[in-house]
Amino acid sequence: MDKTIAAKRKQRFLISCLLILLLFALIMLFLFALPAMRRKQEKKAALLQIQEGASTHNAFFLSMYPIGGFSEEAFHTYEGLDLMKLSFTIPDYDMFLLCLEELQRSCPNPQKLYLGLDPLLLTKEQVSSIPAMFPNTDLSILLAPRSLEEWCGIKEIDASLAAYRSITDALTSQPRVKVYPFFAQEWVIANPENYINSMELREDISLRLFLYGLFEEETRDCRIRPEETEELFVQLRQLISDTASGTYAFPDLSSWKIVFIGDSVIGNFIDRRSIPAYLHDLAGATTYNCGWGGATAASVGTQSLEILLNGLIEGATESLPEESQAYIGLSEVRSRESQESLDDPHTLFVLHFGINDYYKGLPLDAADPLDTGSCSGAMRNGIERLRAAYPHARLLMILPNHVFLFGEGTEPMGEEGHVYEDYINALTEIAKAYQLPVLDDYHQIINSEKSYVHVDDGTHPNDYGRFQIAYALMRLIADQMEETY
Repeated sequence: MDKTIAAKRKQRFLISCLLILLLFALIMLFLFALPAMRRKQEKKAALLQIQEGASTHNAFFLSMYPIGGFSEEAFHTYEGLDLMKLSFTIPDYDMFLLCLEELQRSCPNPQKLYLGLDPLLLTKEQVSSIPAMFPNTDLSILLAPRSLEEWCGIKEIDASLAAYRSITDALTSQPRVKVYPFFAQEWVIANPENYINSMELREDISLRLFLYGLFEEETRDCRIRPEETEELFVQLRQLISDTASGTYAFPDLSSWKIVFIGDSVIGNFIDRRSIPAYLHDLAGATTYNCGWGGATAASVGTQSLEILLNGLIEGATESLPEESQAYIGLSEVRSRESQESLDDPHTLFVLHFGINDYYKGLPLDAADPLDTGSCSGAMRNGIERLRAAYPHARLLMILPNHVFLFGEGTEPMGEEGHVYEDYINALTEIAKAYQLPVLDDYHQIINSEKSYVHVDDGTHPNDYGRFQIAYALMRLIADQMEETY
């Protein structure tokens, strides 16, 4: 009897083991089959979306990386395009080719085609044939904008850069094709705040890339030019190398309060890509943007350094429009800071003036060195007011950037006939006289070369230019001012 029971138990155990193995095999089979099933479903959905969209859309955006941040509404608003953005992130070339072939059948002559390509998933030969599939269509190519952090994590970095370079070379030589350099630009890839993840950009950054791609003028068109490709990749390789070695890094300025007082270069930009915001987001500084579009140093007209300082030091903001960034910024300073908190060695007042003084032809100097009716007198007067009000705080001057209007600043303006460089030289001498640290934007950052890289409209630094100014300012504060004081 005992042997019979033992045999039955053994039999049940073996059957249980077989059932468990069978169940495990079925689960594994399902798990292995699931990706193929999902891929088949996604493929079907992507092709169906293209088929259905072809009858109602005249432009398409297909991508090998997430493009959720790009708004179809923006394409309609700014380009008049009825764009269909493929909701499926294409995983490889085979699938990409299927989508292109379906588009070719369904809509052989779209008005415009945006392609998000990942060079690490493609070859030069594969992409070279794409423009021929749509010979009457303008193609805009956005290569995968890997974050700087991800670039630094790639082991085969030279091979990866070579893949990007190969795809770039293959496409920039093709007619009706524009390839954009955003994947290699610091202001995009170096700021982790721009990313949802290492391959997906936030909506506001995506919009900026789209808008930059609309420029058609030679001085503003930011597409990659074949003659500049080599320099672009040399700079990207250096950026990755410097970051990996720790040479390129954002300093810790969390102990600083930085009040920006200036013109439209400061005040016209109020989001995460403003100069003050970069110092806050990337370096941890507490920043206040008290810039005022159109402001001059000289007290001529209704917008000047003197009015800004009245608001800062005395709280007299009645002369400032409440909707202006200057009013908003000064109100924030007055509500969050006290006289004592501002009068501190780690409070920094940053002055940025001079462009509008030149544009308006205002006097450069006067008999009275503190005469606020002149640019130089107003700057001297402002510096002395700040030092008297906040004797322990520090001051820094940014020399305004090169401008590309009025013969690049060479046309004489006003009754005195001064050119732009006269104002730059005067500001330089004032900074020396008062022993102020200077960020030389005019000569060292945004100079007369490659205006389309740094400046959009002849005057104001674009995203790339503002990032360069902000990074240089971070380094100046971290490297020099901590040692000086």
